[in-house]
Amino acid sequence: MLRTWIVGRRRFLPSICQGSNEARRKLINHQVQSLAADIVKSRLRKVYASFRGVADPVLFAHDEIVLECAVDQAEEVMKKAVEIAEKPVKGFCVSLKVDAVVGRSWADKP
Repeated sequence: MLRTWIVGRRRFLPSICQGSNEARRKLINHQVQSLAADIVKSRLRKVYASFRGVADPVLFAHDEIVLECAVDQAEEVMKKAVEIAEKPVKGFCVSLKVDAVVGRSWADKP
């Protein structure tokens, strides 16, 4: 069976036609994980394009993006990054909620 996601990603799982519970689990997990990854990557591209010369992405881990910028611009950069990240995703009817914090290092924040 070939499945296609909202963003066009495709996965072929022949064992799903045989009723394999493992194949069903893989299919569901792959749909959730790959969609989440595609959303974060698309947002990272938009954040990067918006902040060129002002803030630089220095770390991308799972669903987190760490940006580096001047201290006096941190609050403004954070607000704009949240605005970009929470914009609706084409073909996706669930709104996104983003949590963001400002700190001197990633280790300083909860």
